[in-house]
Amino acid sequence: MTQEDKLEIPLTMAFLDHLEELRWRLVKAILAIFILAIAAFFFINPVIRFLIEPAISLTEPLKLQVLKVQGMFVIQIMVSIAVGFILAIPVWVWQLWQFIGPGLKPQERKYAIPVILVTFLNFLLGTAFAYYLVLPIALEFLLGINFPEDIVPNVALDQYINFVVVLMLGMGTIFELPVLSFILTRFRLLTYQLMRRIQRYAVVAIFIIAAFFTPPDPFSQIMMALPVIMLYELSVWISKWAEPK
Repeated sequence: MTQEDKLEIPLTMAFLDHLEELRWRLVKAILAIFILAIAAFFFINPVIRFLIEPAISLTEPLKLQVLKVQGMFVIQIMVSIAVGFILAIPVWVWQLWQFIGPGLKPQERKYAIPVILVTFLNFLLGTAFAYYLVLPIALEFLLGINFPEDIVPNVALDQYINFVVVLMLGMGTIFELPVLSFILTRFRLLTYQLMRRIQRYAVVAIFIIAAFFTPPDPFSQIMMALPVIMLYELSVWISKWAEPK
């Protein structure tokens, strides 16, 4: 066995060890979603009531229908998983931080708790923004279109819930942009100058991402894209503040 072979074996073992650790981190994070989703299932009816409140509070209340025998059960499962995912965000961030922690400097590790808290709060802020601002306006606009006299807008409950959940989760994810900007800048993977230079391209990318996370109508995409553009501008200034001296 040559000297190069002897060096390659420990490197390969170290790489496999990292993969094994990453696997267990992912298992713990997914398990957290599973456990929290089960817990949420026992309180799911008030959550569903909360989600349909904007629809029944419209000027012309929307009539929601369950069109399949197993429809309500599937909706409860879907909403439970969504709630479990949101509640498990601190666990996901903590597991990720624990995985990359050994490679960080001591002054960088001190950001663990603040980053976890801000990540969770930003996600909640994004979902609240979608629920209280974007969703009512989108429903009023989309359902306020003049229907022919013989057509009444009745909507399947599972389609409505899917609309709301995707909108809230998408907006919550996008609201993590300032946190991501701070982390990447502190670790010298991003700079204020770079964010300014690519700003025009970022605006185009924001509209594309908004189209991916929203239902296929231009109004919802614009309603999501505009606040994200403001978030990007905030992230630019956060990057300038976070740049290591």
